[in-house]
Amino acid sequence: MTVKLAIPKETASTLEAAAERLAELITSSWISNAIHAGIDLGVFDALAEQPDTVENLGQRLGCAPVALRQLLHACESLQLCDPDEQGRYAATTMGRMLASQTPGSQQAWAILWSRELAALWTGLAESVRHGASVRSLRGVAAGFERLVDDPVRADTFNRAMTANTWWVAEAFARSQMLDGCSHVVDVGGGHGVLVIALLRQHRAMRGTVYDLAHAAVGAEAAFAAASLSDRAEFVAGDFFGSVPVGGDAYVLKSVLHDWPDAKCARILACCRAAMSGPARLFVIERLATLPLAATSSDRAWARSDLNMLVAHGACERTESMFGALLKGAGFRIDSVHALSMGLACVEAHPLA
Repeated sequence: MTVKLAIPKETASTLEAAAERLAELITSSWISNAIHAGIDLGVFDALAEQPDTVENLGQRLGCAPVALRQLLHACESLQLCDPDEQGRYAATTMGRMLASQTPGSQQAWAILWSRELAALWTGLAESVRHGASVRSLRGVAAGFERLVDDPVRADTFNRAMTANTWWVAEAFARSQMLDGCSHVVDVGGGHGVLVIALLRQHRAMRGTVYDLAHAAVGAEAAFAAASLSDRAEFVAGDFFGSVPVGGDAYVLKSVLHDWPDAKCARILACCRAAMSGPARLFVIERLATLPLAATSSDRAWARSDLNMLVAHGACERTESMFGALLKGAGFRIDSVHALSMGLACVEAHPLA
């Protein structure tokens, strides 16, 4: 028996609207390029300091005024800056978030995306065809060891991860999930932004950031700047081999999505081996419920899912997928808490 699908009749106006929307989607890379140009030229840093006219701004930044006005028009359409009645441009709230000195600035993340990650997306079709990361298909070593011998790239990466984590760390610190915790171990914690947020909120807590050696200098500088060197430490190591013992809370923030299941199982096994007594595990990642809907949160999950594919040959996961991973490593999920920036925290205990 053959079942014929009912195809809805489409009017000319429906088709035109679809074509217009498609044109917007097809050319959407202009947005990240305009943002990167504004960062690279110093536009957002300058406008965050004070409003200015195009002419004055062009002189300050060494830009052609007519071309600079074109870029500012683009930024205006993206709600990154606004002109006033005197013709001076000022950064909006989002524009200030692209300035380097704004707390929680997203500048470093925008730089990493434009300078490195966007280039990987040109190989998406090959990545899907072979089920491997673009990096591996182009002969780039997997993982993050390459950062150890490249301090400039390591600094760019770690500052981007700090930008990506800042708001989530603040939400996690404000929650009551770590009340009563005396020692938190942030596995893969980079420059320590999450531990810093936790120690500021919990005055009796100590924190350990565990990561590869490329993050050590940045983490220790961040601890000193926050006046937390007496309660925070950096330990260099490989979470596929072991994890520091002694914590009563272990955090994996945006770590598991970098790795396929077998690698995740190894990371979780090392965490499980390090834990004793009432220690808990907190996995902070994006979660989605399938099938996906046409919402900004689901699009963010899908975008990150493909980004993990092209960058690492890995993926984002659903709650049930994390449940299976954790159960296989000897954990049970106790609760799931929404945090910030589309991320959630999966709280788990070791199985007896």
